[in-house]
Amino acid sequence: MQMSDHTVRDHDLQKENLKLASENLELRFKLEQSNVDLPRLKNQVADLKEICTALKKENAEVKKKLAHVHGAGQSGKTVPELEKTIGLMKKVVERVQRENETLKRSSASANKDRAAALKQENEKLKADYEKLKSQSEAELNSKLESKTKGLEKIVMENEHLRKRIKREAETAERLRATKMNLEVNNAKLEAKLEETDKRLLAALSSPLTEGADKNWKASVVTRMYENKMKELETALSQKTSSLAELKHQLKEAKEREDGAQTSIWGLEDQVDKLKSRSTASESETRLAKEFQAMRLLNTELQKENAALKQRLDKHSERYGEASPKLDEGTLANLLQAAESEKAKLQTEVSRLTKALENFDPSFFEELEDLKYNYNVEVKKNILLERELRKVCGQFGVEVQMPHVSIS
Repeated sequence: MQMSDHTVRDHDLQKENLKLASENLELRFKLEQSNVDLPRLKNQVADLKEICTALKKENAEVKKKLAHVHGAGQSGKTVPELEKTIGLMKKVVERVQRENETLKRSSASANKDRAAALKQENEKLKADYEKLKSQSEAELNSKLESKTKGLEKIVMENEHLRKRIKREAETAERLRATKMNLEVNNAKLEAKLEETDKRLLAALSSPLTEGADKNWKASVVTRMYENKMKELETALSQKTSSLAELKHQLKEAKEREDGAQTSIWGLEDQVDKLKSRSTASESETRLAKEFQAMRLLNTELQKENAALKQRLDKHSERYGEASPKLDEGTLANLLQAAESEKAKLQTEVSRLTKALENFDPSFFEELEDLKYNYNVEVKKNILLERELRKVCGQFGVEVQMPHVSIS
């Protein structure tokens, strides 16, 4: 809005300057015309003065002749007629002299007035120019300061997001370590179970000679089964709690990732606004590099999250007997979540594609990278669909998967 007002004001001032310049040029033409007419008028005045002088001489001669001659002169006119003619000539000469004086005074006063008016207009135009210059400098300085503050804010937010992504990576590493520990504990429990089964089979395969021995062995087997069942229940509860904790940590990581993604979208919008306003190519290059770095970090975080989800699904499939059975509603929710995640990724790809269309040709390489990442995400979605089909097949649930083309 301020830029439009400033543009309209500049346009009006330019119109006024053109109008004043045209008036100034017209006054200069009139002044030059007056300067051209002034010598001609002076020549006319000089000619009239000469005529007046000649008439005065002729009048003096006529008076001398009239002193000696009474009656008609040589011209055939009487003395009253000659006097009348001379009087008329005197009036003409006086009128011409008055007009000459009037022209001299009016020309001098008009030139002075025009010069004063032109000087005043020139001073006014200079003052307006200085005023507009100071206003433009103040507005440019304020805009530059606001843009600098905005860039500093974006840099701080980017640094904050880098720290958050680093914390997310550390959390993912801890989750990997926890999962590895769970796998090791599970392997140990399986080994113990196999060893117990072997002992039980060995005890059952031994000859039963006496009834007491048989009862003793049955009691021993019963106690062994009870102890083993307690151990298995304890291990199962531990694995269930560890799995619940792992799911909770994954959920928190997903929430933090969504928050970081939302912040990244906000920063992308701010970068787009600043790029549309700013004309500095260095700032655009730096912001584009920061946007590319944030996008790559976000892609890596999504890949790590997807890998953790796949490992969690494999862990759930491997120990599906120990985990509670999923009903149809839970499977439908999982399927809906996968489809929403896929739609979200597709929406993100479309939005980034539209955003990259506003860049110069040097950013088309990033578009190719974006296409490659999209194909990778689609392949991951296909793998997730296959896993979901397996799970749904185990529980007898029908699912309709939309077809996604990888091209």
